[in-house]
Formats: sequence, C-alpha cells, structure tokens
Amino acid sequence: MYCKSGSRSADAASQMKEMGFGEVYIFGGGMLAWTNAGKPIERKNETPPKKGINEEAYLKLVAEKPLVLVDFHAVWCGPCKKLAPILESVVTKQEGKLTLIKLDSDENPELMKAKQIQGIPYLELYRDGKLIWKNMGFTDEATILSQLK
Repeated sequence: MYCKSGSRSADAASQMKEMGFGEVYIFGGGMLAWTNAGKPIERKNETPPKKGINEEAYLKLVAEKPLVLVDFHAVWCGPCKKLAPILESVVTKQEGKLTLIKLDSDENPELMKAKQIQGIPYLELYRDGKLIWKNMGFTDEATILSQLK
C-alpha cells in the first residue's frame, strides 16, 4: 500500500488486516519519501503536476513580512483539514502581526523535494526571513502560539 504521505495507506492497510488479508505491506512515508529520495516516477497519460514556486521564490516570499507561518498542506489530507481552522485562529489572535502562507503540496512538488518535506501537514515559522520553528504532522493551537512568543 502507498499514498502521497503514508497516512491513508496505513489506514487502508489496517482495514485490510481486519478483513483477513495475511500479508499487507506499507510503503512508509509514501510518495513524498520516494520522490525526496530521488527515485523515478513513471507517468502514463497523466497531466504533469503543477510546477508551483521554486526555493528561491519561496525564500523571498517568507522574507517579505516580519513574521510568517507557512502551511504545506493538501486538499485531500485529513489532518490538514483539521489544522486549517486552528491556523486561522492563530492568525486572528496575532492581530495582523502574523502572515499565513498556504502552499498546496501537490502544486509544489519541486519545493517539497528541495525542502525534503516527507509528510503533511508541515509548518514552518519565519521571523525576519529566518526559520525559527518547524513541525511535521498535526499540532495544536497552544503549541503554535508558544512558538510566536
């Protein structure tokens, strides 16, 4: 079993084991881990993924404002959906001091590879263009707010 980041395939594998499948294998880290390892991907009759922004453009983007929180997510990602309202709440509580940048992982495969991001949701917090905190996976509001102090 494999999926984009590994969580959906793990859920599917658990269901298969409950259904009685004797041997079920999971590709840990999913396709994000595969592409970050430089492994080839064969695409037949498929529209290539959108290019998105490159690392240079990303670094300029996070340096434009004093305090920037970047959310790498995907529309199909359950934990990303759960995190979205938390991020909006954090931004509201910062009363204009925090800029939230949302980047879809499917639209930015080259940036994901360059930054070696192997799971989503993935957050990065920048102060004056310098990375001060990062987190892979779901996190709560209190944890994010504590990093802003």
